[in-house]
Amino acid sequence: MIDALGQPQSVFLAGGTSEIGLAIVRELIGPRVDRIVLAGRNLSQMAQDAEPFQVSGHTVSIVELDVEDTAGHEGALDSVFSQGDIDIAIMAIGVLGIQSDDERDVDSAMRTIRVNSTDSIELTFRTFQQLVQQGHGTVIVLSSIAAVRPRRANFIYGAGKAGLDAFVQGLIELGNEVGIKVILVRPGFVRTKMTEGMAEAPFSLDPIDVAKDIKNAIGKGKSIIYSPAQIGPLATALKVIPRPILRKLPR
Repeated sequence: MIDALGQPQSVFLAGGTSEIGLAIVRELIGPRVDRIVLAGRNLSQMAQDAEPFQVSGHTVSIVELDVEDTAGHEGALDSVFSQGDIDIAIMAIGVLGIQSDDERDVDSAMRTIRVNSTDSIELTFRTFQQLVQQGHGTVIVLSSIAAVRPRRANFIYGAGKAGLDAFVQGLIELGNEVGIKVILVRPGFVRTKMTEGMAEAPFSLDPIDVAKDIKNAIGKGKSIIYSPAQIGPLATALKVIPRPILRKLPR
């Protein structure tokens, strides 16, 4: 449980190898954190990612979790929460997909959409309900600026994130009613292995920058944030810009 100083004592990362997710964990943990849970598909990579936390004296457990195996969500989460309360749950799930390939392959496109939307929504909702049962907690969900208005170059990825984004906006309101804090994060272009080789967009940033923005949001009690903050006005403009002009923007 969050201690008297407002510090978390336990952190759960769904998407246990996510560079942004791990950066958030590193930014949020302090001397009071005695439990970190990494959940994902790549057990060997998570074991490597756990080592620095263990060297620092934190207890780290690894849970196998495949977001696409929705039938397994409940069991995986039960194994997480049965070992004790979770103060902060970070949902860092998503696949970028390859737009050009997805446009030619409906099955591939639908996988990209499902992972970013319905699969992530189900995992997020089940995690939220676990927090409700324990009576406290914060859930942080990584969306994307692409969710605001998907463009020609990324509409398949953007469509998936838009579904998640819309759901989490509603979850924020439900959380206010039941005492669970929900934070929706819309990053811009983040330099990670997933975006390696891609042309950088304006206001590009590193995972640690997103993590710092989230920590700042928690301190200020914000529920929806853009990272970096400068892309907030850009997102507002994207919502209203006429489509003929949108088509002329760089992809």
